[in-house]
Amino acid sequence: MFKRRHFIVFVACLIGLPLFSQTTVTGDSCIDCHKSEDFLVTDKKLYDYFQDWRASIHGQEDIVCVDCHGGNAKAKDKEAAHVSRMSPDSKSRSVDFQNIPDTCGTCHDDLLQAYIKSNHYQHLTKKDADRRGPNCVTCHGSLNSRKLNVNTVAEVCEQCHNEESENAPEIPNKAMVLLNDLNTISGYRRFIERRDPVESKLFLRNLDRNLGELSTTWHLFDIEKIETSTSQLLKEVKSKRKAVLKKSIPKK
Repeated sequence: MFKRRHFIVFVACLIGLPLFSQTTVTGDSCIDCHKSEDFLVTDKKLYDYFQDWRASIHGQEDIVCVDCHGGNAKAKDKEAAHVSRMSPDSKSRSVDFQNIPDTCGTCHDDLLQAYIKSNHYQHLTKKDADRRGPNCVTCHGSLNSRKLNVNTVAEVCEQCHNEESENAPEIPNKAMVLLNDLNTISGYRRFIERRDPVESKLFLRNLDRNLGELSTTWHLFDIEKIETSTSQLLKEVKSKRKAVLKKSIPKK
């Protein structure tokens, strides 16, 4: 044990980490155990996993281990904290690939309701060996989750939609174009809010609601519906921007 601790101290010094973990007790035994820098040596994958969580939006919003993994955060020993359904071999565990949508849906319920209507979900829940449909983490990652943007969406879609698979290879480019249109909408929105914040208040409120609905529509994975909704919003916001510009031009 003495030699092991010295080895951990040596590695910590080598890469510039503080020699000892923070001793603050959180009251959450999962965090109090897994934050240990000993895992940098004994279980690097687990160490990285915890660091990803701590830096993520989930960590910042106090979404803790038991919220997604289950277990008992009040237990004082590993066996009691790691209940049987947390076993990697358990198909009932909340982070099993098939169960992830329901787990994420405990918070993101509107997106889950859209997703279960999609072809992606139908492939995920097939009863045969073809159960290869993507779930939440396929596109967004898990702990340090990401919101796809115009620079990242094509690469993610190409995991399944490509020339080799012959599975709608046009989807990645279409998704990239649509997110670029969304960037344009957001830019026009900022312009309208800056130039005409008072009289455009109702328009902006309705626009924000419609943008929220568009986010949900994306999780139907129906590219035609997404194109229709995006095109309509872009048309409306362009028209409003034109009206604001016209109003701001001094009359001669």
